[in-house]
Amino acid sequence: MLIDADWEGLPRKLLVQANRNGFLYVLDRTSGKFLFAKAFGRVTWAKGIGRDGRPEVDPAAKPDAKGVLVCPGAGGVTNWYSPAYNPETKLLYVATIKECDVFSSAPQHYEPGHDFRGSVYMPNTDEPRSNRA
Repeated sequence: MLIDADWEGLPRKLLVQANRNGFLYVLDRTSGKFLFAKAFGRVTWAKGIGRDGRPEVDPAAKPDAKGVLVCPGAGGVTNWYSPAYNPETKLLYVATIKECDVFSSAPQHYEPGHDFRGSVYMPNTDEPRSNRA
């Protein structure tokens, strides 16, 4: 979203993106400068955001043969849903999904008539999917 708003007391032209990876990013759209990022849902694949604006991957989230629970799941915290910003209230609205999946490094074998994604992930059945991140 392109938002004209005050940022740290100064008027700025912002680019705001709620990413499916679980982080909300704010950039200055005139310079491309990274301003801010923060998780807006459950994120277990990254430890946080570095000073350069890039996620810091958590090695504990790397899939193994047994499978590792990773949040957000394959569908993301948000995906195709359109966000909205109200300049009067200064509130940002983002539709979210709370879902984690189990990812595995075990090879997936092709079976005719079944989905083949090239990797293995299974929905987490311990926590039901919900529309709240």
